[in-house]
Amino acid sequence: MNTPKKEKQPNKDISMLQELILYILKFSQERGIDNLSKFQIMKLVYLIESEHRKYVGKPFIVQTKFQRDKNGPISKDIYHAIEPLKGKYIKVSESETEGYDYPRTCHRTINMDKFTFSFTKEQKIFLNCILDDYIKLPQKELRKIIYNTEPMKKILTQEEKTHKKVHGDI
Repeated sequence: MNTPKKEKQPNKDISMLQELILYILKFSQERGIDNLSKFQIMKLVYLIESEHRKYVGKPFIVQTKFQRDKNGPISKDIYHAIEPLKGKYIKVSESETEGYDYPRTCHRTINMDKFTFSFTKEQKIFLNCILDDYIKLPQKELRKIIYNTEPMKKILTQEEKTHKKVHGDI
């Protein structure tokens, strides 16, 4: 007698932003990229948000806010989302990276065998398309792409007109 397989239940103890971060990390590992920096995670989440707003007309994750920074948009929400995942789902290490003055903080998934993503089939298709385009790009290339997104172009235009840096949410 065949016993039915027990279906994995979505993890109720994490936010959608945390789930997205884990999805990005798992996706990268499946594509042969061992780990991602916090910079890469931040920029990939931003690109997902930017593309989702462009094509769907609303944010992918409503509670995520980005602010203008010299290296493009940053989000304190992402910093806060990663912290509780460390040790449970994310392993963090540091490594030296050629061309950068500071050690690179590397993030990779761990303990994902019992984890189930709650994204719909359509959301996964969208995420995979965006990530396929950007996941293998180096940080400097990601930064260039970020500055060519519509929200960043608007900010740069505004800064050019006012001769002041824009502060606050993007």
